[in-house]
Amino acid sequence: MRKHVGFVLALALLGLGLAIPQTSATLSTFDASKGSAGLYDGADEHFLTFTNSAYIHMSDADFTISWWQKTTSHQFLYPRIMQFGAGHNYTDSFAISEENDGNIYLWINGLNITSMPIPGAFDWHHIALTRSGDTFRWFLNGSFVSETIFTPVIPCDGCLPKFAFFTTNTLNLLIGGGDDPITGSFIGKIAGFQISQTVRWTGTTSFTPPTNFQNVDSNLAFSMYGDQLEITDRSQNFLSVTNPGIEVTEFEPPAPSPTPDPSPSPSPSPSPSPSDSPSPTPDPSPSPSDSPSPTPDPEEPSYEVSVNVWQGQGGRVSYHTPSDDEFKDIPDTGYDFWVVGPEAFHIDLIPSRGYAIDFLIWNGEKLTDPARWNNSAGFIEYDNLIGNITIRVHFKLVRIVSIIETTTENYFPFFDEDIFIKSPNLDNPNNYWGIDGIVMSIPIALLNSSGEARSITCFMDIDPFWNSDSSMGHSEIEISLPDFGRFIHEFLPDACETTRSEAFPEGEVIPNYYPGMLGQESITVTFSLFSKSPQDITNLSTALETLTVTLGMPPDILTHTITSFNPARSQSNAIYFGDTLTVSVSHDIDAGFAIMAISLPEATSLSGTQSATVCFIHFEINEYDSYRFPSEEEFMRICRVRWDGVWELNRSTDH
Repeated sequence: MRKHVGFVLALALLGLGLAIPQTSATLSTFDASKGSAGLYDGADEHFLTFTNSAYIHMSDADFTISWWQKTTSHQFLYPRIMQFGAGHNYTDSFAISEENDGNIYLWINGLNITSMPIPGAFDWHHIALTRSGDTFRWFLNGSFVSETIFTPVIPCDGCLPKFAFFTTNTLNLLIGGGDDPITGSFIGKIAGFQISQTVRWTGTTSFTPPTNFQNVDSNLAFSMYGDQLEITDRSQNFLSVTNPGIEVTEFEPPAPSPTPDPSPSPSPSPSPSPSDSPSPTPDPSPSPSDSPSPTPDPEEPSYEVSVNVWQGQGGRVSYHTPSDDEFKDIPDTGYDFWVVGPEAFHIDLIPSRGYAIDFLIWNGEKLTDPARWNNSAGFIEYDNLIGNITIRVHFKLVRIVSIIETTTENYFPFFDEDIFIKSPNLDNPNNYWGIDGIVMSIPIALLNSSGEARSITCFMDIDPFWNSDSSMGHSEIEISLPDFGRFIHEFLPDACETTRSEAFPEGEVIPNYYPGMLGQESITVTFSLFSKSPQDITNLSTALETLTVTLGMPPDILTHTITSFNPARSQSNAIYFGDTLTVSVSHDIDAGFAIMAISLPEATSLSGTQSATVCFIHFEINEYDSYRFPSEEEFMRICRVRWDGVWELNRSTDH
């Protein structure tokens, strides 16, 4: 691909740098208001770099990131659509990736915050991501797709806690690749990439995707614009660009209006059972304007057929009409084609391994006519069509045989170690597309206020902790439970359901329990897999499969002593900066470190906006089961790494 070679013309009055190429091809359909797109060929060294001195400061504030894209190939590796900072050290710091498992991910500070499915290839799509507090929302072509609630403070996996924010000022903005051969670069076209440090589209309301990138809102922190020669920043910051090998190309977005949800009209027949009912919010079918098939001759009767796979689960669909020479696969998001005159059409339904055809929705009603659908043969065949139709295909998961695999080197895996569910035969993998929910059953030991013990079983929907997108075929499920301290303090008892409504009555508390946390060095938990999450998660009768695994429990602190750094300040059961804490523990499994969460309401921010004053400190326990609490200076140095800006302690408070 031809590279642009140019020189820099400095305009002192405006303080801008403009890169002027020597030559460029003329764009045949160039619209000055829309501008052009950048063409990316997947080469590691081909991406745009915008110099960000201190203008775009993402941190933990609200934001909106949006862009138009048209993929022209399957993506290889894990290309970054955008990334702050160049190279491998920044690929997960603040980045958006489009990966070969079929999803677009937001990465912040090494955390996979949220994701959405990649839209169909070979068409222009507008993608928007907003952050409003702890809520992250995705939009496709102006319509709401999904949202994720992500708590910003995550206790540490090693020596440092992780936070769902990362400071981006002084880090350059890269578009189309992260300057890292391990993750790769984007293949396709990107236009109108914009960043706002506010929420541009609030809530889940549909909006009209922007297409005028020549005249943009004044409050944008970044707005990419391509003329017929070069790509520049049209925001108020006017970031200068380095362009190694990205040519400009046509940008032809569809009509600038969001596609409303075409929910089928309710059927007059009795409601189907829960296992047979379609999703209350089915995937929207694409509008005729998105169809790759040409509009037929209006003089000859013709009808539109819209087909999609409900939730994109369980298999694939292909169609054929006499005017087509070959079968064409229908993407999960849907496909429109035209039936002209008396032509017949044939649709093949191909379930993935372990799946079967569940039901079809034909113009909003469940299809039972055998003349239209041959269930045993798995195809739809129809001719003499009168009127447009919409078909939704639903596959169901009928059988799974799985095992649990862990990567731990310990005798038992622990809560903060990954667990994988997969086929016992790697040569014949499962397809977990149809898994809609996983419930974890965990025994809990309680003590009441009188010291009497009893046990209950806690049922927990672990939706935040699992995904099935670790491979192209969804051939495994990865479960990443949080560390045990966070699990106990954040998810119990609120996320726990039991067969007893008074699961945690007044006077029965956690953590007032046996040594060994839940009364033992290990517990056996059960994971139940569902193709449709049950309303009552304590009822496992509809589970497709149940699997058990034994998890090691961290030891309890039974007793402790404090050795004062300053004996004059010694006080019973109080610890000061520099004191040494020595503990005796209930057992020796994984007793090598501890995490202390310290709340300091007397800490005051001098420069940042963050109000949280909880600091997590990681301690390595020595052979005598003791560790020294840091000095005040050490403590503030540790916590400033986690907090935003500069903090100090209120000197009038005896902390």
